Amino acid sequence: MVGILVDEVQAVSTFNRAQIDRTMILSSQNVTHILGIIKRPVAHGEQGKTDLLIWIDIRHLVQDR
Repeated sequence: MVGILVDEVQAVSTFNRAQIDRTMILSSQNVTHILGIIKRPVAHGEQGKTDLLIWIDIRHLVQDR
């Protein structure tokens, strides 16, 4: 059994499939622990800006240890 300890959770979000970019992941066979890049519009501040979140497969990272 494995646990992950974090200092702080800033947000919990839900995303739809259209926000997930998997093209880089599918084209690279060396990247096995990244499931995709999530593109999220910035809620406050400058219009037209996008946050990029890396969706990591925690199970894969823990299994390698």
